[in-house]
Amino acid sequence: MKTLFAAILIAFVIYQAKGQDTLTIGEVYDYEPGDQFHYNEHYQEFYGSYFFEIRNVEIINKYYSVNNDTVYYVLTVSQMDSTSEEPYWNNHFLTDTIPITHLLEYPYEIDSIYTDPLLYNGRTINRRLDEFDDGSYIDLWVRGCGLAYHYYFSWYAQVYHVDELVYYNKNGEEWGTPLIVTGFNEIRKISSLINIFPNPAASFITLTAPGDLPVEEVIIYNHLGQKFLTAKPENNTVDVSGLKAGMYMIEVKTKDFNSRQKLIKQ
Repeated sequence: MKTLFAAILIAFVIYQAKGQDTLTIGEVYDYEPGDQFHYNEHYQEFYGSYFFEIRNVEIINKYYSVNNDTVYYVLTVSQMDSTSEEPYWNNHFLTDTIPITHLLEYPYEIDSIYTDPLLYNGRTINRRLDEFDDGSYIDLWVRGCGLAYHYYFSWYAQVYHVDELVYYNKNGEEWGTPLIVTGFNEIRKISSLINIFPNPAASFITLTAPGDLPVEEVIIYNHLGQKFLTAKPENNTVDVSGLKAGMYMIEVKTKDFNSRQKLIKQ
């Protein structure tokens, strides 16, 4: 951790890349199916609660909106977390769809653009560094790797938070040391067997899960990620006739896991 932090602080001085443009959102979040990312997160209040999380993310599909101004990534997330309230490790798995919009814009306040052969295989880095009276924060956006490093420290708030990319594999290009979340083989198989039909749908959809596992709740989001409908299925059936025609994301909740998939309303 200290080594990475030190490298980030000196990289601008040693490896600054002259004449490079700020990365756009599309360049930062340029993923392909099969890309894998491992993250390590730690949140600590100086005299109180804490939170640890390990995340393994894999991109399994991508598609664009009709106007090609939004890219949707379908991904799986396997994670383990531990908190001061629940100090034992909890395992979670979900399939999600996330939209990335404003692909040609530059949303960050960047103070430096550089490359460092020790970080992310020399991929272009956009850094935001802010130092204030009682602390500092650092954000690193990396080409093709998203927000790869977030650091926040404040004496006043008595908070320390770091969330960092520790490993990636992009089409065989690897960097870092894998941090594997274990114990998910069976739940990954089960979650992938959630079935929604018909899809596209006009009026009603039926959801099935392995072993006749009951679906407890369904949440439907629009293309902006806004919650549009929450329903408790009757006999695993949900009325979607009130939805306008278009593409939605549906979250299916069971007692054992959640799964998110694309839903097309006719």
